[in-house]
Amino acid sequence: MNANLSDIIRQIRSVDKGVVVELCGQIDMNNSVELRGALLQTLESSPEVLIVHLGDVEFMDSSGLATLVEGLKQCNDRKCALRLCQMQARVKSVFEIARLDTLFPIFDTEAEALAA
Repeated sequence: MNANLSDIIRQIRSVDKGVVVELCGQIDMNNSVELRGALLQTLESSPEVLIVHLGDVEFMDSSGLATLVEGLKQCNDRKCALRLCQMQARVKSVFEIARLDTLFPIFDTEAEALAA
């Protein structure tokens, strides 16, 4: 699973104990359904950890946030840890305004997210 998949999903790759979903561009109501499908498909492999790498995401609206909240619920139901990493300041501020930074474990780097 290491191919360019879409405009927002750069790649999905296996790592020790889990999967990294690398996103890019703008996550909004036009493509949040695509993100939802990718997260649910990734969870079918029953990873221990799902890391959503946001380093190249420039913008995320409320539909993107809602999709990640749904992903967190799905992960919790499957006993999979969902971790976010490498948020740009603009995206991180959206999480902070919505107070989702208290709900999601957010890490500066992918390595930190893997080690947690």
